[in-house]
Amino acid sequence: MRYAMLLADLQPLGTNDERELTEVRAYGGIPNRHVDKPTYDAHRRQMAEWHRRGVTPIMRPLRYPPDWPDSPAEQKGVDVQLALDVVVMGLRDEYDIAIIASTDTDLRPAIEGCHALGIADGCEIEVAAWRHGTFRKRIEVPGIHIWCHFLRKEDYDACHDSKSYSG
Repeated sequence: MRYAMLLADLQPLGTNDERELTEVRAYGGIPNRHVDKPTYDAHRRQMAEWHRRGVTPIMRPLRYPPDWPDSPAEQKGVDVQLALDVVVMGLRDEYDIAIIASTDTDLRPAIEGCHALGIADGCEIEVAAWRHGTFRKRIEVPGIHIWCHFLRKEDYDACHDSKSYSG
């Protein structure tokens, strides 16, 4: 929630409209309780805490490779779910500004789709990315201006969840 509040307080250059944070969604993978019960239990405690603080967790099952735990479990369908929500919620006029915070540039088609459908005429999509030294990774769409909030280590330190949920 602190991360979302930080992003809501940031404004693109040249704007000064008041912004109101109305919904926060966190997308991710959920461990399988039959495969990795301790991690599943910790994850459930974390999601309950986030929900209590006003975050809506949107979780998809993790996929476990045959050599797990030597190879890590993988998130599958998380970015697709986020992309669908950006487009569908835009079509339903459920947001004025959507801020997508992701390290995955696979969300570019969702932004392109919003513009192609005219959703971007009534709402805006912004992105957030972590700045690491001079390295900047963000979602870029040719021909479409997308404001990117570049966050620093100090921003991360101010908003990361350092609580242990392992029980």
